[in-house]
Amino acid sequence: MSNLEEKHNEITAEKDEILGHGSPGFSELEETSPDLLKNTPSNIARLEDVIEHCKNRYKYLTQTRSPSDGEDIRWYFCKVPLLAASVPRTEIVGKGDYFRFSMRDSLALEASFLQREEELLSYWWKEYAECSEGPKFSLITSEATLDAQSDELFAADEERVGVPVKGGLYEVDLVKRHCFPVYWNGENRRVLRGHWYARKGSLDWLPLREDIAEQLEIAYHRQVWHRRTFQPSGLFAARIDIQGSNEGSHALFTGEDDTWEAWLVMDSSGFSSIGRGNSVRLRRGYSMSGSSKPTQDELRQQKEEEMDDYCSQVPVGHLVFMIHGIGQRLEKANLVDDVGDFRHITASLAETHLSPYQRSMQRVLFIPCQWRRGLQLSGESAVEKITLDGVRGLRETLSATVHDVLYYMSPIFCQDIINSVSNQLNRLYNKFLKRNPGYNGKVSIYGHSLGSVLSFDILCHQEFLIFTVLKVRSLKVKLAALELKQKSICSTSIDGLSPLFPNYLSPAKDNLWTSYTPYIKYTKLDFKVDTFFAVGSPLGVFLALRNIRIGIGRGKEYWHDEKISEGMPSCEQMLNIFHPYDPVAYRFVLFSFHILVYFFSSPLICKEYIDKRPVLIPYHRGGKRLHIGFQEFAEDISVRSQAVVSQLNSVKVKMATIFRSGNKDSNEGLVEETQANERSYGSIMMERLARGEGGRIDHMLQEKTFEHPYISALGAHTNYWRDLDTALFILKHLYRDIPEDPEATDRREESSKQGRQAVATFFKNEVMDEDIPLTFSNEAMVKEFSRKARKSAQKPDD
Repeated sequence: MSNLEEKHNEITAEKDEILGHGSPGFSELEETSPDLLKNTPSNIARLEDVIEHCKNRYKYLTQTRSPSDGEDIRWYFCKVPLLAASVPRTEIVGKGDYFRFSMRDSLALEASFLQREEELLSYWWKEYAECSEGPKFSLITSEATLDAQSDELFAADEERVGVPVKGGLYEVDLVKRHCFPVYWNGENRRVLRGHWYARKGSLDWLPLREDIAEQLEIAYHRQVWHRRTFQPSGLFAARIDIQGSNEGSHALFTGEDDTWEAWLVMDSSGFSSIGRGNSVRLRRGYSMSGSSKPTQDELRQQKEEEMDDYCSQVPVGHLVFMIHGIGQRLEKANLVDDVGDFRHITASLAETHLSPYQRSMQRVLFIPCQWRRGLQLSGESAVEKITLDGVRGLRETLSATVHDVLYYMSPIFCQDIINSVSNQLNRLYNKFLKRNPGYNGKVSIYGHSLGSVLSFDILCHQEFLIFTVLKVRSLKVKLAALELKQKSICSTSIDGLSPLFPNYLSPAKDNLWTSYTPYIKYTKLDFKVDTFFAVGSPLGVFLALRNIRIGIGRGKEYWHDEKISEGMPSCEQMLNIFHPYDPVAYRFVLFSFHILVYFFSSPLICKEYIDKRPVLIPYHRGGKRLHIGFQEFAEDISVRSQAVVSQLNSVKVKMATIFRSGNKDSNEGLVEETQANERSYGSIMMERLARGEGGRIDHMLQEKTFEHPYISALGAHTNYWRDLDTALFILKHLYRDIPEDPEATDRREESSKQGRQAVATFFKNEVMDEDIPLTFSNEAMVKEFSRKARKSAQKPDD
């Protein structure tokens, strides 16, 4: 038995002697129920009640009226991973070494700890003794051995369940005192229970090591300050020697019940004194920093704690799986960090752009899907062996990025990649359900770069959604109605006129998507997808090279091409988000001002949308950037001028035709007019995928005012994770079904009245406030300005 274990037994015996071994609550240990581990607001509230009524908590309450006495216990997690740091080596934990859990997370941890205190402490002291003795193997360990040990640790963490913290993204194993990520493979971090604190120099109280705190707690319950004696330095105090610390370290207790104070002295000379550089002041229980000007680190810590407390009170209403593209084999590439940045940005934007009612109804949980991690393809070793030595670094970079696209296009490795993505999605979803039973919220997919192509192919092969009766029926009804109208028109028109719409009734399973993935077996997902975000996606060029259009399999006559195949992703809505300078991203519908492009281009969904711009994603500070507004204004003038000229030419042609043929071709005019007014097959597919009539798929970010296209292209493809406009657009979409306020209608009317008054005031003053941003965010203001401009232009010259 080690010295630390013997010390623990002695401390436990002393505690039993002081507090009573047979006291209620110490011998009756309760097992942790799975219900205790649910990350729900109701469970957190129940944990508060558990702590209030837990008998084990009584000994941690304040028993004196001293300012140094407190009962607030906080938990901490180590900044350094467990493989590099086991337990604190110094008596006082460094300020930057450990981070504090939020108040509600500490509450959940303390409630679970108190229910199994003796058992957890016994196991912890054994592990602490092992950590203090150091490793029992050679310090010279190969990298392969460390990787194998890391993989074994990740495999062991796969099935364990702990106390949920930080919004359910992490959990704490109280037995081993480990904090580990739930949904990805990451390092374990040591957890510390902060009971006694020290302050030296600064105004921050830092937690003491748990073995030091345990000895101080014994001295506190013994009220050692009543047995003070004169120390060699002349100080009248009670001295407690600290075991397991530096030689000569001891604690000094001074004062009475109402004024007792404690000091930790690190002095091997045996000369006890207070106030010198080798002593620090102690207190029992957590106390906030007394600084009037907190540092940036303190503000960040406070902000993170507030966000964690918010996550513990609001249930998850929308789950988003974020699928990466190429480059995850690079040394500096880390999807977990990218998703973490995106999560922090959306959390910050939600505070300013969402109403308190929206934030209280649900929160969004972003989970990374690391499909490339752990995926070993047999072709990688062969490629590595034949790689030339010249410019080795560049070749390795290309192998870790571009080769993933080649592997997916290979019929040999495509199946392995599809299986990895599908299995990871199902595994993550089942993990989430295990911790959130009864979840009835929505699930969406965020696919970046190649990840959007993988997601699209998987969603196009989910038969349980594609052939859902309701979805097929809705398409049948719309297409059948169009066909009936066309038949009625054709019956009164010239004989032999071909129908406007062919028979688009039901998808043909035999011919559906068999041309480009004939040998791939797709795994059925365990969830339905609400929205599919294709971000920085090359999906457009993939579909074009495969000769695939988006539809239900009956659009060959619409596209006038018998070789075209069609696919429809199984999601409620699809959004294609791209930056105009991203060299990898492509659109689904082409836009151009040149009329000839209509005949030589082939959009992927709807030909009728070829003359429409992509939807501009709003600037996160409001509306459109200044140069974007001017560009659109100039383009609108050009388009309208061309439209006027075209309309005049068409009127001339029609007038000439009328005078020549009279009413001879009245039936043809009726059919042509009906053709122009009726929706086509492509528009119905667009409505299906864009969730409503008039919906759009392509959404473009606004380039900055002074942004060089070629310089910006270098980082445009990887900047989506940290782009504020992208994050706000996705956030607004995820909260689209939740009104800003239960009485949203009345508030909308009031805001519209206030908006009109503001516009009137603006034009009366003729002076613009300097704080107004240079954007076209106020549509009413822009319309009023245009109306006045037209009115002034129509006035006759004097």
